[in-house]
Amino acid sequence: MSSDTGDWQWHLFENLLPREILLRIVAVKGPHPLSVDCSFGWQWNNDCSFTVKSTYALRSGLPIGQPNVMLNIIQKFRGIPRVKTFLWLICRKKVITNTERTQRHFTSDKSCGICGVTFEDINHILRTCPPTLQVWNELILWMEYFDDTNLEGPPEQYHTDSSLRSSHVDDMHSSQISSN
Repeated sequence: MSSDTGDWQWHLFENLLPREILLRIVAVKGPHPLSVDCSFGWQWNNDCSFTVKSTYALRSGLPIGQPNVMLNIIQKFRGIPRVKTFLWLICRKKVITNTERTQRHFTSDKSCGICGVTFEDINHILRTCPPTLQVWNELILWMEYFDDTNLEGPPEQYHTDSSLRSSHVDDMHSSQISSN
């Protein structure tokens, strides 16, 4: 519709449009064919093409054009599918916490059901809740003392709460005996 210099090629459309529209077009400089600003395309993709992937990234709030490293790691994870799904939910911030349940009107209590803190979010569930901290501490101790020569893990004195562990083991043992 325009020439290489940006002039309108009137002979292509002057007989197709009413005079009022033609007068409006005269007031605007024709688009330059090499100008990127005047081209149509999907602005959320580098090559201006529409893709479902770019639309999903836009709708879900992912950084567009930048790969999510954690999602790539989770995608390559070769473990139990439900663990992989849980990791994906954590990464996408889709785990339903009491705070989220309150926003969805499923409950009126935002507090943690385990420790009672007034605001339960994903960070609290996975990092700051006291029972969770105890699990992380035990895992760290286990990893520090675990090596190829000691397949049993850390010595008993390094466990943070051996009374809980032994009572849990006793409960499991007694339930197995009673079922037999």
